Amino acid sequence: MEMGVTSRYRWVVLFALFLVTMVSQIQWLAHAPIATAAQAFFGFEDVVPINRLAEMYMLIYLLACLPASWVIDRLGTRAGISFGAVLIGVASVVKGVYAESYAVVLAAQVALSVAQPFIINAPTAVASQWFPVAERGTAVGLASLAQFVGIILVMVITPMAIQAGDKTDPSLIPGIMAWYGWASLAAAVLCLALYREGKGFGTGAAGVGVRSFLGGVRHILSQRDVRRIVLLFLVGLGIFNAVTTCIDSICRTKGFDVDQSGLVGAIMLVGGVVGAVVLPLISDRIRRRKAVLAAALAGVVPALAGLAWTNDFGVAMAFSFMVGFFVTGAGPVGFQYAAEIGGESTESTSQGLMLLAGQVSGLIFVEAMGKDAWIAPVMWIFVGLSLASASLALTLKESPMMAKPAGPPAA
Repeated sequence: MEMGVTSRYRWVVLFALFLVTMVSQIQWLAHAPIATAAQAFFGFEDVVPINRLAEMYMLIYLLACLPASWVIDRLGTRAGISFGAVLIGVASVVKGVYAESYAVVLAAQVALSVAQPFIINAPTAVASQWFPVAERGTAVGLASLAQFVGIILVMVITPMAIQAGDKTDPSLIPGIMAWYGWASLAAAVLCLALYREGKGFGTGAAGVGVRSFLGGVRHILSQRDVRRIVLLFLVGLGIFNAVTTCIDSICRTKGFDVDQSGLVGAIMLVGGVVGAVVLPLISDRIRRRKAVLAAALAGVVPALAGLAWTNDFGVAMAFSFMVGFFVTGAGPVGFQYAAEIGGESTESTSQGLMLLAGQVSGLIFVEAMGKDAWIAPVMWIFVGLSLASASLALTLKESPMMAKPAGPPAA
């Protein structure tokens, strides 16, 4: 049975994590929506150096993922999140103040990229410390929601901020970058002030007593269902990363214009926001992880098939929403499932391994979609992989913690 007393302060802690996660995503894509204008501002011949700013997050995550999980699992969530928050606060201000120097912006982006895994690998560990089992899926879902809120904000605000009448004015870029820098510093300071280490809930789950980091990795990967959930993320998250990255190219092959492509991408993010809240909440309410995860992955199959098949803008919008809803909704449920079967003291490691798998496959899948002629065949390969993933999810065992009492009533 769970031991521990819930505290209303758990929502303050989650809010602190939400804030710093949101600004981390804003900094990731700060230049992405205005890549052409940024190219002109810095005087580059093409947009490759601008794209490199966003790519830093993905590439450095491959190196920093496991060290960040080690810090979170061994030294505590406060140590890990605080380190990430300090890096984000300092690097964001540097990036904003020296926004006219590409070299400084790139260096700051590297620091921000190092900070990211200390933030996005933490939600399951935070949920384990502060929330009873009956609320953990929801808590992880809300932390994941912060990523999409940050992405939507930066995609909407940045292009508007450099508009001068009916024209785009690249000279306004330093201004919005400075605003992002100071806002990120404020969020980081607030996170540092509000975040507290939780006492946790003794669950008696497998994995208690695992002390060394490598021992924790071996422990969670020794379990059949953890290996399978990592494989599910290798496929599902990799597909989502590839589709969102290449959405403009996908839409171009269907004959959509730039505005229509932007809307298709935006509605996928909106679907992600809804899914990240709804599916984890359902999972907590009905006390089922496997069933919700399997249902979500099953929903991905017709969503991707529809997006691959249709050339109609309205239909593409509907299927794009479904892709975002089911893939992103499955994410927090899968993270929490792995944390529950992996055991205490390895929550961040299990989440980091799943994110790492999705980053690696995402980079490979993006390369596979590098030419317009390859997009349609690769999309149908994604449909087949999604069907296999949904079938694999049916072989998972339900989390043993879902059969236990929900724990003390929420305060």
